[in-house]
Amino acid sequence: MNFSYSEEKMLDRFGLAFFAAAMIAIALLGVLRPMFNWDMIPYVALAEERAGANDTLRHDRAYQLVRAAVPAKEWAQLTESDGYRSVQYMNAQAFDTQLGMYRIKVGYIAAARVLSTFFPTVMSYRLINVLALMMLLGAVMWWMIIGHFGRTALFLVPVLLIARLPLAARLITPDLLCTAFAIAGLALLRRGPWPLAAICFAATTVIRPDFILFPGSLFAVALVKRCGRKEAGSCFAAATAAYATTTLIGHYPGWWPYFSQTLIEYRADMHSIPPFSLAAYLHALTTAMATNIAVLTWPALVMLLAICWLQLQNRDGYRPPQGRRIFVALMLSLAGRCIVFPITEDRLYLPTVVMLALMVVERWAMPFREARTISNQARPQSSISPAYSITTAIPKF
Repeated sequence: MNFSYSEEKMLDRFGLAFFAAAMIAIALLGVLRPMFNWDMIPYVALAEERAGANDTLRHDRAYQLVRAAVPAKEWAQLTESDGYRSVQYMNAQAFDTQLGMYRIKVGYIAAARVLSTFFPTVMSYRLINVLALMMLLGAVMWWMIIGHFGRTALFLVPVLLIARLPLAARLITPDLLCTAFAIAGLALLRRGPWPLAAICFAATTVIRPDFILFPGSLFAVALVKRCGRKEAGSCFAAATAAYATTTLIGHYPGWWPYFSQTLIEYRADMHSIPPFSLAAYLHALTTAMATNIAVLTWPALVMLLAICWLQLQNRDGYRPPQGRRIFVALMLSLAGRCIVFPITEDRLYLPTVVMLALMVVERWAMPFREARTISNQARPQSSISPAYSITTAIPKF
């Protein structure tokens, strides 16, 4: 079905409105129907941390604030559902050894501290999710308006739902804020001034240091392709500076203690974690990846989006170089994450999935006239297939 120019504009506006309504609905869901994950307790403790406070004060203050914010049934789940949680509730010293895994998210905790001067600490973390969703909404809508692909939001929203974006909005974790800054950086890298993209990627790394895998992969691809090295190098340099700062300020316990605690065995006291073992690492790695593939949604979603991207690359013969570099960098960073830290939760892969989905819908909706004009400038006219028509290149709904 062919659309007139006015009908296409109407479709774009409808898609943007649909996306805005979906993001607002998810934000309301996070506020009205929150979930209470155990990780919220260390995050509350660190947001309330003050100079000179000892482990007992941090522990008691955190549990006091959380108890005031959660229902009785949820409180029992947080403190009595297993031996690990019971020990953390009763032993302030053991609880204090866990904080290094959370303190490394410097940007997330700093944002909560700022908001906690005006709101209760637990509510501050909920508001961060709302603000992150609004930032995500603004970045995506800006990108879609400039790129004229607002109609593809009708495809993007279901992808976000499958990627468990509503779940991330209901939890107190840094994943939603990390996703918002990552998407803002990607949009600026594609359509805006790239120095601002470098700032956004640095902010994303301050929020979740493991995000540095993407700027690092992008820089490596740019070096190999000998193209876009200035932009990729600036993004990687900014992210590296942010990573160094967070590891210094956050007193990171190290990769192996974090890996062992999360993927091998929860220990009440992280000081009791055994030294690195290659056999234990390989066993945990294979077990975690098997769980990811068999249980979670992100592996299948990434495979489908990657197939869509590759198919769209062969659609009209035009292959935008920056888009290819970003796609390869996303795949490399995802592979790196699976090797270094294959945590078995969908929310941790949310930034990569959303970035990949946006690259797919942007490429899907690229007008054929623009693609052919750019393609003509990049290669000989004879390589363009004359049988290809505009009606086959513009996505239809």
